[in-house]
Amino acid sequence: MEKRRVLKFAAAVFLVSLVIRLTWAAFAHVTPISDFRGYDGLALQWLHTGVFGEPGSYAYRTPGYPAFLAAIYRLVGHSPRAAGFVQAFIGALTSGLLVLLAGRILSPRAGALAGLLHAVSPTAVAYVPVLASETIAAFLLVAALLCLAAAEEREERERDGRGALVGSGLLFGLMMLVRPAALFFLPAAALLSVYSPRRRRWIPSRGLIFAAAVLLVLGPWMIRNQRLGLGWMTISTVGGENLWMGNNDKARLGGFCAEAAWPVKPGDTEQGRDRAYRRAARAWILHHPGRYLALSAIRAWRLFGVEPDTWAAKYLWPTRGNDRVFAAVYGERASQGGPVPEELRLRAGEIEMRHALFLKRLRWLLAPLVLLALLVTIPWWRDYAVVTFPALSYLGGLSLTYAEIRFRELSDPLLMIPLAGLLAMAVFRSTELAREPLHPSRAFAIILRTLRSLSPGAREREALPPAPISRREAEERAADCAREAAGHPFSPIDLAQPGLRPAALWNYPAWTVSASRFQEGIRCLIHASADLSAEQRGGLTLPAGPFRALRLILSFINPRGLREVRVEARDGEGRMCAGWRWEVAAESLPPVARQHYVLLPGKPSWYFEPEETDGPSGEPAELRLLVRVASNAKAGFVLHRAELTPPAVLPVLRSPP
Repeated sequence: MEKRRVLKFAAAVFLVSLVIRLTWAAFAHVTPISDFRGYDGLALQWLHTGVFGEPGSYAYRTPGYPAFLAAIYRLVGHSPRAAGFVQAFIGALTSGLLVLLAGRILSPRAGALAGLLHAVSPTAVAYVPVLASETIAAFLLVAALLCLAAAEEREERERDGRGALVGSGLLFGLMMLVRPAALFFLPAAALLSVYSPRRRRWIPSRGLIFAAAVLLVLGPWMIRNQRLGLGWMTISTVGGENLWMGNNDKARLGGFCAEAAWPVKPGDTEQGRDRAYRRAARAWILHHPGRYLALSAIRAWRLFGVEPDTWAAKYLWPTRGNDRVFAAVYGERASQGGPVPEELRLRAGEIEMRHALFLKRLRWLLAPLVLLALLVTIPWWRDYAVVTFPALSYLGGLSLTYAEIRFRELSDPLLMIPLAGLLAMAVFRSTELAREPLHPSRAFAIILRTLRSLSPGAREREALPPAPISRREAEERAADCAREAAGHPFSPIDLAQPGLRPAALWNYPAWTVSASRFQEGIRCLIHASADLSAEQRGGLTLPAGPFRALRLILSFINPRGLREVRVEARDGEGRMCAGWRWEVAAESLPPVARQHYVLLPGKPSWYFEPEETDGPSGEPAELRLLVRVASNAKAGFVLHRAELTPPAVLPVLRSPP
């Protein structure tokens, strides 16, 4: 009866998930870009030539996902949209299988809750129409663990579980061919194949069966790579590059670091580059153990924390218009054409930041609940081992090597099971484990008290440097500029015009930038991440015409969280015509109260120092107000008024040599 209920819930969740995903796939307009374009190209090449890869990149990508795309293209022609519909069905299967997997730990209704969490997950749905391997890899992972759990259950009932064990190994092998990072699931899976947590027994023969099944899938691929001179144990040649990208002098977030990439030289072999990257990464780690541990902690914080998945953010609302923007921006990058138009780049950044802010707010809700759920599972770790061991093994492996937030998509379905158990405690007032129930009110009180006692204080801010000039000198500078501009008319910029929008370095949106209008002006607030090494800026961009003097009325929010204030005038092509920078110091914190700032190109005013321009440039067309915020801080400003003096009023001012 209990199994029948689980099957009914699984079927219902599958149908709900299928309707959501098919509707989404029908609505979405997604042009393959970046890595997704690469998968598409590999599939087409393989289909047309019968050869996978090309010289210098035979094993940079594994064949699993391109083979999936090639099979669809052979049936229906080159149609990424058709691939999206197939992935919708596979994603719905993942939701249903998750109910079956959770049903081996939780009650049927709590297991259904786990499946529903996956069915409505914004990131899981966002990847459905995208040519990304996440949807397929998540399905293979859940199916493999379900087979592993079935093998253990059959042996508990003194039945033959070798068939399910073989199935699990085959699925794990396929998953590694689809996504090489799935290698980090393998230690936990191998442990669970030889050790039964519930029966507390070691059975080495089960491990041999599991390993043989994995090698049966990976073997042909590794033999092919050996024949191409890539080495016996080579699954992918991207591992060395990723390890180096996440661990080098320029690494900040422990993920991709474009500045650390080595140029490809004539005569470089694929295997040679991979080995060179690995040697360099290992040498750097040995010589910088402290920084490596810090990067590993940053990676763990990002994976378990609230940072949003920026790739999912791009496709959180995949309208035709949004797709054109991203396709144009990434299309120009891929073709190495001219620079991407500033307006297009800002539009892409605005879309991504808006969606990333929604995902970040969702993570603020889910991340603490997931961590709390993992704590709650500790008393029943033997029951939860089939999902918590692989999830923690995967996230731990990424934390020690290389991590992008997109990689979190594989572990999220597993973490939804303990999360469903936690929610079941609150909703159903039971552990839903079919064992001795726990009184949830007392458990929550104990856990919350423990968390409060162990919670560290806020990260200490780095000390502010002393002010470069005195307050008196700063006031004299401001008075000189005010006298020079006195008696000349200033024209206000209309702050209510629709051309105003938030602007930020959106390439690494580990922070949020929010701008809101109200009666006193425009309020801009920047919330920085906990990363100590990243420069985290944000601000506003305003349409502006030519000017010879600029007057701003500003007040600042949480000045101690600010590290720099910048005002920049740029022409239509993005070149800086004039600029001023205020390095925030202990004795020169920007005031909370309103203050007038008169700025003239090439002249200092208050604590603003003039910036060098980008050489010959056109007339100003845009004004940017940017601030750099300390790590893990929230700060910003309020722009009450912005005024310009027309060019004909004041003489041309030249920048000092």
